[in-house]
Amino acid sequence: MNCGLLELHLALVLVDRAGGAARFAWDEFFFAEHHNPHTQKAYMAAVRRFLSWCERQGVELPGVTPGMVGQYLVSLGGSAAKRNLHLSALRGFFDRLVNRHVVILNPAASVRGVKDVVYSFGGYHFGRPVRTA
Repeated sequence: MNCGLLELHLALVLVDRAGGAARFAWDEFFFAEHHNPHTQKAYMAAVRRFLSWCERQGVELPGVTPGMVGQYLVSLGGSAAKRNLHLSALRGFFDRLVNRHVVILNPAASVRGVKDVVYSFGGYHFGRPVRTA
């Protein structure tokens, strides 16, 4: 089983254990709320990856805390845009879970996004610091 299919399987197992309302929220979020196929694909990958992370941590959906969301985002690494996309997907998905009474509060709502730092040297702007020998 490749990594993407394993992540999807782990995510769906976690959602299934949370019950029918969670399955309804999953379908609602991915297929009724987002019609752009690129957004669906990006958000699906982000939520799937987070839920498989939760499954490996032994955490059920109602047990997810803001601290766990923050730890996950730090563990992702990569660009600020990547981590902010994951955070946006998680906020939307957990909003659906709150609306369907699967979780009481959205654990991603209070997590701050990542700011991309831009460095300026003599009028030139760089997304990363320049290392000198």
